[in-house]
Amino acid sequence: MNQNKNNIIGKKNPIFNHLLIYQKKYIFGLASLLLFLVPLINFFKSDSLLIGPESYYFLSHSALLQSLASHFTYETLIIIPIFLGLATLYLFFALVEKLNLSDKFTFFFLLLLVMSPAFIYTYSSLTANSFYFLLIIATLLLLMQEKKMFTYLAIIPLILATFFDVFSSLMLFVLLIIYAITQKKNISYFYLGVIVFSSIIQYVLGQPFFLGPFHAEKIIHNLISDFGGLSGVSFFAILLSLIGISITWKRKKLYWGYIFLPLLLPFYFFSTQIIFPISILILFFAAVGFVKLFERTWNLAPIKQITFFLLILGILFSTLSYLDRIDQLTPPGDMIETLTWISYNTGNEVTILSDESYGDYITFFAKRKAFSTLYEDEHTDINQNLLENTNVIGFISLLENQSISILYISKDMKKTYKDNFIILLQNERFKLIHSHGDYEVWAFSPKEA
Repeated sequence: MNQNKNNIIGKKNPIFNHLLIYQKKYIFGLASLLLFLVPLINFFKSDSLLIGPESYYFLSHSALLQSLASHFTYETLIIIPIFLGLATLYLFFALVEKLNLSDKFTFFFLLLLVMSPAFIYTYSSLTANSFYFLLIIATLLLLMQEKKMFTYLAIIPLILATFFDVFSSLMLFVLLIIYAITQKKNISYFYLGVIVFSSIIQYVLGQPFFLGPFHAEKIIHNLISDFGGLSGVSFFAILLSLIGISITWKRKKLYWGYIFLPLLLPFYFFSTQIIFPISILILFFAAVGFVKLFERTWNLAPIKQITFFLLILGILFSTLSYLDRIDQLTPPGDMIETLTWISYNTGNEVTILSDESYGDYITFFAKRKAFSTLYEDEHTDINQNLLENTNVIGFISLLENQSISILYISKDMKKTYKDNFIILLQNERFKLIHSHGDYEVWAFSPKEA
């Protein structure tokens, strides 16, 4: 009896053995449920189906997405990231078969991944990562094929994967080298050269080292979802990853995981935009830690069972709490109404002052120029100076110099800047021209009447 209690994740456990055999169906089912649940929640809360500011960045800058949005409604494009998420999982299972990874590790890694806020966010919004990881897995699978024709075709997703930012190209370069070393495969210098050449061209054409940021960057909050971050992983996954790191340190077969640590961790402090690959690495170590922790024989089997269920419940709680606040990651109906009003009731030439985090929403919904965004440094200092201004003469002078005629103000901005530019709106040169819910549109008259 005690042996059965100790065998929680062993094949002698009929329930767990069933999960292992049919893990592809269960993982796909869970992923589908979570990814379709997000737009469903937002639909019933009358919010936009697409979450995250990055979605609206791509909707504003991609001609293809704009064309699709014009033929359908932009919200129907939610099917794109969902499809990418499920397609990536499908290709990953094919990759696992090629790499001969253990069933247990694959199951727990994908379970932790699919339930992570990082996965839910990435594949519930139009993000670079949702495209990028599909492309790199496709590249690896094609390179693993025996027929030369398929290996030549790998050049297509490989080149496409370099189109996002320089860091993504660097990560792909390192990944191919690791693959060649660990799998004892010869990777043609041609593929590595293509990555370098394509990256140089993209960089010369203005490609950034990091794409974004699209949200206010908070290193700890963005990493641990339980602290209210946009993405990230649960606190329990962090704990499991520490166990996994201590275990893999002694295993030569998994040493390659450590190669990514010095690549990803230092760069994360420069840009939290790489949170998804960081999360994948953490969950890799967490899955290793989870499997090794519960494969061991514990002296007190009941404690082992309690620990197992506490960890599962903790991870489940993190997922549910993230879903509970998912509507906070999407533009609410009030915002969409006020920005749409601007698009119909103001001139095309107007420039809008607001918090930088609203920049992409302004560009997409209002179809007007946002004075500053989080990823453009040109007006960052001036934008902050305007919002923190307490001198009406200086404030008006700056607005005139920058040709700003519309101010878009949210409830949060009113709280943050209540002692700053908000008090200056009492001047006769400012007029509230529209409001809806927590959002207001103010007009600034460049010259006194």
